[in-house]
Amino acid sequence: MLKTPPADAAELTAPLNSFFVDDFLTLLYLCEPEHISQIGSDDDLPHVKSLLSQVSDRSYAKHQRAAAAVDIGRFVRKRERKPGKDWPFTKRQRSISWFQLARELGSVVGATELANTLLARGEHDMEFDVTTDMLPRLYNREGGRRNTEDIKNAVVSEAANAWKGGVGAAYRHLQRRFEDWESEEFRCALTCIVAFLTLPRLSHLDSRVDLRRQALRWINPVWNALIDVAPAELCTPYKQTEEIRALLIEQRLAVLHNLYDRPHVDAAERIWVRLSDFTVKWSLDSPALQVDDALDASPSDANQYVAVLKDAIPASGDKFEQEILKLYASLQQRLSLTPLPALGDLYGIESKLLEEFPWAQDAISTILSDLLARRRSGSVRLGLGTFLLVGPPGSGKTRFAMRLSSLLGSPNSVLNLAGMSDTKLIKGCTRGWAGARPSKIVEFIQQTGSANPFFVLDEIDKLGRIGLSEDPQAALLDLLEPGNARRYMDIFLMAECDLSHCMYIATANSFQGISRPLLSRVQPVFFPKPEEEHAPALINGVLRDFESSWGLPAGALTLSAAQAQMLLGLSPREMRAAIPKMLGRSANLEQFRRH
Repeated sequence: MLKTPPADAAELTAPLNSFFVDDFLTLLYLCEPEHISQIGSDDDLPHVKSLLSQVSDRSYAKHQRAAAAVDIGRFVRKRERKPGKDWPFTKRQRSISWFQLARELGSVVGATELANTLLARGEHDMEFDVTTDMLPRLYNREGGRRNTEDIKNAVVSEAANAWKGGVGAAYRHLQRRFEDWESEEFRCALTCIVAFLTLPRLSHLDSRVDLRRQALRWINPVWNALIDVAPAELCTPYKQTEEIRALLIEQRLAVLHNLYDRPHVDAAERIWVRLSDFTVKWSLDSPALQVDDALDASPSDANQYVAVLKDAIPASGDKFEQEILKLYASLQQRLSLTPLPALGDLYGIESKLLEEFPWAQDAISTILSDLLARRRSGSVRLGLGTFLLVGPPGSGKTRFAMRLSSLLGSPNSVLNLAGMSDTKLIKGCTRGWAGARPSKIVEFIQQTGSANPFFVLDEIDKLGRIGLSEDPQAALLDLLEPGNARRYMDIFLMAECDLSHCMYIATANSFQGISRPLLSRVQPVFFPKPEEEHAPALINGVLRDFESSWGLPAGALTLSAAQAQMLLGLSPREMRAAIPKMLGRSANLEQFRRH
């Protein structure tokens, strides 16, 4: 078919040998347009004939030939499916050759389709959406049932090679700023990166873990660029650019944790991951990558101050309400934003939390990774994703959230949601009622003068629900959705407030009682109950809490070894009840106090 020799090694598999020994395609290619209907009734046949001509003509650009090869591969794959079957394919799959050709011509879509077809040949399936999922899930289809245990590594390894080829194709587009790419290319490139680094399932003894860590050295630049550029192409009316970028950052951290946060990895190697996480920043004004050395530069004015109220507050005829409204007029002025600590300070905060809450290492790592990612990507104002700490009663969830906020230097408040059956606390109370006031969120912002305070939504699983008009869970949905939070309507003020900078950590004993829409707004994190070996850290933390609340200097309260022994096995809540009794009934207070 092609008489000229291949131009380079990348085209060695160009459609020779009668279009990969496919008599049907060869006949279609040679058939005159007016005779096409005689070889098939498919309406796509004229288009496929034009694609065959395009992929055979080397005068077309590589990306055009690659796109044609992808479309032909999809057409062939559709013909390969067995009639009457939902999934199985025929043994001979010529579509694989077409997707291989597309990949070799530089198509990330071809690489992704190649991996999907290879998985399907082995009766496997991968579920992954780059804009919603953290990590891909791999399934084995046998007899209509999905089995996650018996995954054939040989089949998945073939797919992994295809994903790696897709990452390489994306890398070649890096210097051209992903020119002419559309959302499908961005989705496929990110899928190839995440799938290659996480699949097949890797154990800490698997040599493939080291190979993927080494690959990160050249994957990191293209991954950084995609995280910066792709969100603008992947946004939808329901998910904005910054929301997608935040998810891609969290997705990347999840992949890195999968590779590095393992028992055998030493601390130095884990630190390398975090320091290298977002050191490369993509610049749209330059075709090259630039190392961002200005993470600690002075923040812009927009990163220091923000106005919570955009418009004037409607007046009230009630004198008492008029006095209250005067206080909140200050929200029209620019309020300060708590700055995000420097990287070194964030590592110090992590160390302190690990010292005080050694039983919650995974939770600390997950939450601090969010803060570290923001700092490394250039953010200078304090912000945090919405996390849900799920764990048994008395595990220290609320105390941890308050301690985190204090270490970050942010004003904080605990909203006890247990049993709450109306929306007054969250949305405010309608004017005209006795005791009507703004929402607790807006009230706390006005009191502290901070536009990004920290709120602990305590016992969110015990939140009441009494109807559509007075559903506190529904009210939280608006508060926890960044787009809606920018235009959050406070019922008392009768004005839209920008609450998008507020930070929230929710606590719950279980998922029971939390609606699915509300769960979709938070990132669940398991917070376990401390074991007996954690008692020293737990006792020390409770004593420090008493020192703070009683106005005593740090280190003023201590317990004897015998008294500490008596507290072993108690929960934090039980310790807080027992320690004052020990201190108060002691005949010699000096053994507990040092001045």
